Amino acid sequence: GPEMRFVFVNALTGLSAGFGLLLIIRGHHLPLAQVHLIFAACVMLDGLDGYLARKWQVETTFGKLADCIADFLVFGVAMAFVLGRFDVPPQFQVWWISAAALRLYYFQTVPPAPHVFAGLPLPAAALSVLGILVLKDSGAWLPAPMAHVSVIAIASVMFSTIAYPKQIA
Repeated sequence: GPEMRFVFVNALTGLSAGFGLLLIIRGHHLPLAQVHLIFAACVMLDGLDGYLARKWQVETTFGKLADCIADFLVFGVAMAFVLGRFDVPPQFQVWWISAAALRLYYFQTVPPAPHVFAGLPLPAAALSVLGILVLKDSGAWLPAPMAHVSVIAIASVMFSTIAYPKQIA
């Protein structure tokens, strides 16, 4: 029934938050491939919990707040810890967490537009930065200072008013 659907949807959110805590506590010790898989799982869980809540009509204020907290843990705080693994300076990590908090605050307080996000969503920002840092570490064309500046730039775009489509056709 609806109660079980509610529990299931919020369990998905809780699982994502648990993965975020795992990355915070153990992320420096996990193989990089596992870190990538955990972030990918969190992106899928973040999309799935909201999709199912709307489809099954079990959206609640509790669920929206839990999703916001899970997103902050995973794509804000855990991502900042992972940035340290790539030798990103601490002040850039603090900027990342601050930008994530501002993004979520804005997203929770400003009425949403029907088909666009205002500012780059946290999962997209986190995956973009992770990809850039992997390129830097692989010895590719991206020198460390450029990678570090891209962290600041992408973090700043998270709380901008630039519109991004909610669905890509």
